[in-house]
Amino acid sequence: MALFQGESGLGKSTLINTLFNTPLYPPKEPLPPSAERPQTVAIESISAEIEENGVRLRLTVVDTPGFGDFVNNEDSWKPIVENIESRFDSYLEQENRVNRQKIADNRVHACLYFIQPTGHSLKPIDVEFMRQLHTRVNLIPVIAKADTLTDEEVAEFKARILADIAYHNIHIFQAPTYENEDEEALAEAEEIAGKIPFAVVGSDQTVKTPDGREVRGRAYPWGVVEVDNEDHCDFVKLRQMLVRTYMEELREYTNDVLYENWRTEKLVSLGIVQDQSVFKEINPASRMQEERVMHEAKLAKMEAEMKMVFQQKVQEKEAKLKQSEEELYARHREMKEALEKQRMDLEDKKRRIESGRPLTPEKTNVTYDLHQVDDSNLFALRDTLVTALERFHTGPRTIIIQLCLALSGLALQLPAWQNPVQDLIDSFGRNPATVPALLQFLTILPEELNTNTKIPVTDDEYHERERVLLTANAQQVVELLSMYLRAPGATYAVQTQVFHCLSSWLASGEVTAMSLAQSPLLPYAFEALSSEDLFDAAVSVICDLIHETQEIEDNMPVIEVIVPRVIALKPKLTEFNDDPDKIRGFARIFTEAGETYRSLLLHHTQSFFPLVEAIGECSAYPDLDIVPITFPFWMRLAQSIGKKSSVSPLFLDAYKALMGIVIRHLHFPADLSTITVQEAENFRSFRHIMGDTLKDCCYVLGTDVCLLAAHEMITVALARGANVSWQEVEAPLFSMRSMGAEIDPNDDSAVPKIMDLLPTLPPHPRIRYAALLIISRYTEWINKHPTYIAAQLQYISAGFEDTDTEVNAAAGQALKYLCQDCKGHLVDVLPQLHSFLGSMGSKLSQDDKVQVYEAIAYVISAMPMQQAAQSLREFSVDILAQVHAAVNRPTVLSKEELKTVTDSLENLEVMLVVIESFGDELPAACQNSCPEAWAVFDPFIAKYGSDYNACERVTRVLRLGLNIFGTACMPVLPSALSRMAASFEATALASYLWIGGKIVGRFGNEENPALRNAFKELFERSSTKLVGLLQDTSPSQIPDVMEDYLRMLLQMVDYAPDIFFTSPAFPVAFRVAMAGLTLVQADIIFSALDLIRNILAHECLAPSANPPPKFPLYAAAIKPVVQKEGLEFTGCLLSGLVGDFPEDSTASVITIFRVLAELWPSQLLSWLPAVLQQLPSASSPDQAKATFMSDVTQ
Repeated sequence: MALFQGESGLGKSTLINTLFNTPLYPPKEPLPPSAERPQTVAIESISAEIEENGVRLRLTVVDTPGFGDFVNNEDSWKPIVENIESRFDSYLEQENRVNRQKIADNRVHACLYFIQPTGHSLKPIDVEFMRQLHTRVNLIPVIAKADTLTDEEVAEFKARILADIAYHNIHIFQAPTYENEDEEALAEAEEIAGKIPFAVVGSDQTVKTPDGREVRGRAYPWGVVEVDNEDHCDFVKLRQMLVRTYMEELREYTNDVLYENWRTEKLVSLGIVQDQSVFKEINPASRMQEERVMHEAKLAKMEAEMKMVFQQKVQEKEAKLKQSEEELYARHREMKEALEKQRMDLEDKKRRIESGRPLTPEKTNVTYDLHQVDDSNLFALRDTLVTALERFHTGPRTIIIQLCLALSGLALQLPAWQNPVQDLIDSFGRNPATVPALLQFLTILPEELNTNTKIPVTDDEYHERERVLLTANAQQVVELLSMYLRAPGATYAVQTQVFHCLSSWLASGEVTAMSLAQSPLLPYAFEALSSEDLFDAAVSVICDLIHETQEIEDNMPVIEVIVPRVIALKPKLTEFNDDPDKIRGFARIFTEAGETYRSLLLHHTQSFFPLVEAIGECSAYPDLDIVPITFPFWMRLAQSIGKKSSVSPLFLDAYKALMGIVIRHLHFPADLSTITVQEAENFRSFRHIMGDTLKDCCYVLGTDVCLLAAHEMITVALARGANVSWQEVEAPLFSMRSMGAEIDPNDDSAVPKIMDLLPTLPPHPRIRYAALLIISRYTEWINKHPTYIAAQLQYISAGFEDTDTEVNAAAGQALKYLCQDCKGHLVDVLPQLHSFLGSMGSKLSQDDKVQVYEAIAYVISAMPMQQAAQSLREFSVDILAQVHAAVNRPTVLSKEELKTVTDSLENLEVMLVVIESFGDELPAACQNSCPEAWAVFDPFIAKYGSDYNACERVTRVLRLGLNIFGTACMPVLPSALSRMAASFEATALASYLWIGGKIVGRFGNEENPALRNAFKELFERSSTKLVGLLQDTSPSQIPDVMEDYLRMLLQMVDYAPDIFFTSPAFPVAFRVAMAGLTLVQADIIFSALDLIRNILAHECLAPSANPPPKFPLYAAAIKPVVQKEGLEFTGCLLSGLVGDFPEDSTASVITIFRVLAELWPSQLLSWLPAVLQQLPSASSPDQAKATFMSDVTQ
């Protein structure tokens, strides 16, 4: 399994297709500058079989779209590390099973890290990513798009990369050498090692060389770069390393070194208990736990902040809804009248269309159903579409668009139509009345060809038609657009269409910036900025043009034309200062130019600095909808500046000014009543975005400089005495909180001044709220400076006494993180925290209580084990006493009273989450706690288990109790499982199945007869109940029950096959799995497929001379079920495969079909015809069905 990692736009998908000579990823359309990028790092995997030297290999590729695309990439590596470690976890779980004959190795064996071809050195995000991953995976650095560098630049760049890697002690994969290897093998190994980092070029297209050869490569005006030519790039050596020479070494090093190191760390963290006298000093489990908690602290803080923001937004949204209720009611009549008017208009249009409109297929018909039209009628269909477009050239616009989409799809699928573009130009281009329809077609054509992947054509057919339709006509289209733009009498509407069409062809890559510069279109685009009607279209096409010049060296002649024109727009910012729409357009142009020409900014600062000044003016503009347009520029410029040994004073001054600008934008309005609730909500969200730009300022100027500047703003404001507004203090405080993520825990210059300042601040709620959140952000620093703990505890305590609920919440968060990061210094404070709960607990909201209990749990986790166990018992007894009182109360609790009890269980839950486990041997204080606790929970479930919230809280606490007590809870498990079975029968709540599955998964290997009887009882009673549910309701209405039942069955088949297969409930379980395949939820589909695969691929069905005694019984149970359900089951698989199954499920479906073909070949052949007949032709054309059936029968 290989992980392909790097920032977007470096050609990862193309190289994957090239590397394995398989179209694993379809072509991607480049996003325009104004498009929103995904805001998360995704993990996408895809598998394929390739053949290397006659050997078939199964390869899984993991891609990570979104990496490095954010304003703040601080933790963008975390999802990747977590994914790799989760795969280690899965492998470790399989190793620990009783049956280890079929261990699926889904670990990542190699990570190809793509480096931007800057020619300078590694970026901070590159260094940080490799530092985080080099102990978990074989790192192979790859220089992407190496054809943008000369040979000398590649050699120098490789040397810099290797120097950076050595400096940061990063381990990359080094191929091993063996003593007995021959000279040829040693020479090959030395050659491959000398190529690291590999400079590669990816291309899955075939081009012709000047000597007539057809090769995979890229064609440029100066020649052809051949992918498979070792004189051009290192692609061949990279492929040899991955799939030929060192594939086994990558697997072995992953297993023997990387995985073993991780496994050792994991086992140590779970099972080592040190002597009590030296527990705090040398306990490796404790140390590793502290390190893990520290690494997760920042993420946890951000999650808590997001939770607070969410709660605040909910409250504000409720207020807004209440406030606007009367307004909505008043508008109801107006909207009803408008709707009636629209209905009448639509009816009128419908009558007009039906009276003269020809019968024309829409886009979807041409896309999916064209194969149903005889070849002899295809040109008649084309003529009908063209005639319809001519008839409706004046509108409605929706009909024009549908006809253009249909014509585009037909042109792609009809090779006999030799030159559709020229034909439509001849038909529509000479009549001014029909020119708009032609421009609409020319705009849609490249968009449709590059985005509609559902058109049924092969890759070769697509590339050939793309050449005919787009490449061959690009120059003619430029000339045509130039003519229409300058034509006498051309309307603004036509000129706007020309710009839109030009943007479409630019984005497709068919019209180059160089060809555009040689036409009248470029100067006219800048001239059009003076037109009110053409301004927006001109802005978009100028931004697209600048974006297409990002290959700086290739486009320098065009850049030399564009940049002076862009700089000349700078005075327009003053001229149109009162026109936000114009300023927004200019901001887009300046920012696009600044981002694209960053390298020129750094090398020719004086010449290009007016761009920075213009972007600074846009950042300072008071309209906060315009300001964020500039933020990506500041972020990327800061990253580029960070690589330089010296920084121009011009840039330092620019970022100092930017910091002041952002803090001014952070000010709340003087009168909050002047803005609506929605506007206030938007502003609060935007402040967090501005906080990321302040981090960019820290990156350039230094965190201490920025913090001292914010500190100075507050001291100057406070010096004015009573005349200071709370906004003047709160905004710099907020900036300190944002910049706190960048502070050095050992700082002794800026942070002490901030800590000394906090207790002296005015007691305004907004100021106190901001100050408390600063404390929660600076707790790592406080841990290094414990003398400040007492003062901060006092300030936090005062926050709980404030009447403002938001201040209370901030105090809870500050206490939680102070206890989390400074727990070693707070052990002696635990009695005070206990007393605090007793005195203030009833006054706190539940959310605040949760944070206080979490804080207490962190302090307990820092205690010696015996003391920690006793402390946890004290707090737990207080909570369980409330549960016990609820059970013994003669009357049933009211809804509010029950919520109080479930809230207390939430408090216990959060403590158990933090403490996790005491190891294999329980401390003395906990020896009898498990049966005592179950004696409280059992009657509580019996009495209140039908309440959803009570069920959720109890089962989650029980799940954590399994971690705390481990095997000590064995005596109560039969009773617990019996209670879960009875509760699910009575309530049909999925959580009872969920906790049952957790118990089976944790203790399934135990041979205790009572426990295994309890497994059987849970399986059969829950199956009977589920059958009853499915008789009255569809599976889609109970997805949670379906998912948790299937997950429980996965544990049963792994750990209790003797119960699962031999039970009368087994056929029911198989039917439920089939029902799961009909749902749309991906998790349920994966669980159902995994269960069915585990059943059909069970070892009991494999021929064996000496099978285990129970295997014949298992096989005897499986075979009749498959025989009976095979037809319907096969239909579910194929329907899902061409329908709603997730992409990653394909491998499981293929595995299941292979097993069916091997074990039930004749039955499968009898099932398939009927199944294929039922599949819809839209998703499964008849030709595809026939091909599939032919392949199966061969």
